[in-house]
Amino acid sequence: MNAAISKPVLKTERLVLRAIEVSDAQVMFEAGGDAELNRLTGTHSRHSLKEIQSHCARIAEAPDRLDYVLCVDGNAIGEIVLSEISFDNQSAFLRIAIWRSDLRGQGFGGEALQCFLGFAFRTLQLNRIDLDVYDFNERAIRLYQKAGFRREGVKRSALRWNGVYFDAYLMSILRDDFERLPGAGMIAEHGHIGLRRLDPRGDTNALHAIFGDPASCRYLPDPATLNLDETRARLTAWLSAAPEHDWTIVDQTDATVLGRVTLFETVQSDWEVAIMICPDARGRGIAHRALQLAIDNVDRTSAPRRIFADIDPENIVCIRLFEQLGFTFEGVLRSAYDTHIGVRDAYLMSLIHSDTRRWRSDKSSQRSSGLRSERRPPSRTR
Repeated sequence: MNAAISKPVLKTERLVLRAIEVSDAQVMFEAGGDAELNRLTGTHSRHSLKEIQSHCARIAEAPDRLDYVLCVDGNAIGEIVLSEISFDNQSAFLRIAIWRSDLRGQGFGGEALQCFLGFAFRTLQLNRIDLDVYDFNERAIRLYQKAGFRREGVKRSALRWNGVYFDAYLMSILRDDFERLPGAGMIAEHGHIGLRRLDPRGDTNALHAIFGDPASCRYLPDPATLNLDETRARLTAWLSAAPEHDWTIVDQTDATVLGRVTLFETVQSDWEVAIMICPDARGRGIAHRALQLAIDNVDRTSAPRRIFADIDPENIVCIRLFEQLGFTFEGVLRSAYDTHIGVRDAYLMSLIHSDTRRWRSDKSSQRSSGLRSERRPPSRTR
């Protein structure tokens, strides 16, 4: 039997995806009166509010499914569900529905699907997701095909509606299918530089060039890893702490992994940022662009009050990087960390919500000047 599945809040540009709650029963009940939605989902009977409330309470505790609500400006507009989750087989069954008829056809389904697939494949480490869709639902079929699903077969006469039988198409997507999609899992792009969610299984070999390198890890709390398994375990632990804001930096022209950047909330609305670039990719301004993308994403989805970096005082390259981005020096935390090279101070820098994001108003900040020295100590906060 599956252990309890973590249910983090997921965010896209327009949506917040969160675990379903009993309080969502009312809007689900109202959606049950939508004749077109019932036809698209093959729902023949309408459930009472009490039945839906009981259903919401029950599925919230189910070990083999994830039921999420799609929210726009705090209002629930639909659902996306992974059921029949099997970690033994690394598989699950998916369904999605937009409850509000006035919001269908506006791309919310595709936005939620892309986010949820990234979570399923990269965080839950699933390998296969399947679904079925009725043959008359052409818009949904196009959505699934665009998302990378392939048609596998047909369930003949699967639905009887108003005396007419309709087939259901069986469709599936594998992890490899998803990863081959153009911009798969990409949450932000700046020219040829992109961010996608960290994938411990797929990114370990490339990121081991950082975390297995003693020189690159000099200013980290822990020493370099000794092998790929240690690097994968470290990446997996980091991802579990910040599943939606731990990203791999990639070159979109050839999918080369360039580094890792992450932001995580330490206390309410106070976020720490960290970045590290692969040795072969340093000196090209990649850290500068990746941090812009990461900060823009968190500003848009979480509106942090403060973003800070604590940096070893000897890591001059990293200090200069954050200065260029507009971070302000706050002070030195003396003897802040007991690291593998001894007890170290921390140079504290921050960017608050009201500070100007220089890269949004000054295009000249896109230049990589000042980062040429990145061939010295690596660009990395703790």
